[in-house]
Amino acid sequence: ANATAAQSVATYRCPKCPRTFPTAGALRFHEATHAQDTQPKVFIAPPPPPQEPVVSVSFRISADGECQGCQISLDGRSLSELAAEQVATAERAAALIKARNVEKVQRQRQRYT
Repeated sequence: ANATAAQSVATYRCPKCPRTFPTAGALRFHEATHAQDTQPKVFIAPPPPPQEPVVSVSFRISADGECQGCQISLDGRSLSELAAEQVATAERAAALIKARNVEKVQRQRQRYT
């Protein structure tokens, strides 16, 4: 009697592996574990390479093609060259101001010594 009862119980086989299950629900639950293995990998693109910073410089140009702020003549040079020249001019001016301040402090120290 037990032999016929065991044979009449339906078993559900997994099509992807050799396991068997007593109910269809158990098989569906098990098949979900196979679905996790076969899902396509999501491609994540690498970040773009860093771009060079954009130098933004405003120029007030007079009619004769000269910058009114720094008196640089615009004779066909690129804006990046002009911006570099303007930065160099500002650095020279800052160095001169610093040198004058150092001289001023030295003169003041000489007065009190």
